[in-house]
Parts: sequence; C-alpha cells; structure tokens
Amino acid sequence: MTSRHQFDVPVFVVFHDEQERISSVADAMDFLHRWPLDRRGPIYRTAVNACAAVKAGRLRVDDGRRAFIGFARATNIFDRDMPGIEIRSRTVVSYPKGTL
Repeated sequence: MTSRHQFDVPVFVVFHDEQERISSVADAMDFLHRWPLDRRGPIYRTAVNACAAVKAGRLRVDDGRRAFIGFARATNIFDRDMPGIEIRSRTVVSYPKGTL
C-alpha cells in the first residue's frame, strides 16, 4: 500500500475492548475483513466497496475514510474519546499534542 492511501487523520475504533488505530485504506480493509460474518450488512458492504474503490483509483482516500467512519459509527465501535481529535458533523479536527 502506498502512502497515497494513508489517512490524513487516523480513525480509532474499539472492538472486543481493544482500541485499534486505522491509519490507511489497507488498515481499514484488514479490519473489515476481520469483522464477524453474521454482522456484515449494507453499511459494512458500503465501507468495503468504498475502500476497494480507493485502491482501484475510483475514489479519493478521504471518501474511503468517511465510509469507514460511517461504518464505525453505525456499529458503535467509533472511539469518540480519543484525545486530540474532535468530530464536528463530518469534519475531523486534529490538535497537536499538549494544546488542549
């Protein structure tokens, strides 16, 4: 995976009481492929399709990231308590460590 598929700001999820940092389309695809089969639905497929489209050059990395965030929110695994990251209606603002 090339650096062009890196997320500008990582996405943090909590699954099975473990926090995971998703920093790229490759990380997102890896996580999605580990998702339980019985919990895969339309939102899951949307995230997988968006990440595959990024890898194929049909979508921007940010579009894949947003699709993964939508999946994480819908499945209640999105870690909203990460320090230094603030969510404002689809906009992610990252603050340098120690400035909050």
